[in-house]
Amino acid sequence: MNNKRPILKLLSMSLLLGISVSCADNKSQTLENFEQSASEKIKALAGNLKKELSESMQSGGPVAAITTCRIKAPEITNALNSTDTVKIKRTSLRLRNPANEADNWEQQVLTSFEDKHSSGTPVDQLVYSEEIKAGDKTTFRMMRAIPMQPVCLSCHGDKQTMGNELISTLEQAYPDDRATGFSVGDIRGAFSVSQTIGN
Repeated sequence: MNNKRPILKLLSMSLLLGISVSCADNKSQTLENFEQSASEKIKALAGNLKKELSESMQSGGPVAAITTCRIKAPEITNALNSTDTVKIKRTSLRLRNPANEADNWEQQVLTSFEDKHSSGTPVDQLVYSEEIKAGDKTTFRMMRAIPMQPVCLSCHGDKQTMGNELISTLEQAYPDDRATGFSVGDIRGAFSVSQTIGN
């Protein structure tokens, strides 16, 4: 009997350690982990969109790119959002597609990005993340600013430099378009990523 007690104690300790490890594994992921997942999601969306738009520009110019952006961009975004609980979208203070409207949190972050950019912060350094708790739910959020690049000016630059066909296509596709008049180096908008954990 005496020889069995140490074995039982060891088994008990092993079970307790196993339970402790299991609990640790099931803990809500940290903001740092989310930031890594969000960065990967942004990279995937940005890469896929760039590929599609580049091919459209080469095959049919800005008019084709407008159609691709209107149809393909939501499809690519939805496909990425179907794979896990980390959700991504694009938004802006100067919208082209009303479906991408910013919520209150996103508007505040975008406004702060504009303020920091006006003070000299480069667009590619404008990133913000936050952990928000509400009851049993924890929501991780992150935004990364999108810089206006030369190739984007074809559809987002000065309207006076655009051809009539392009202007007509924009007006038909986006009657309330506010996404023109940008210059290289401006903030076009931002990628916005979120994940909610809990009931």
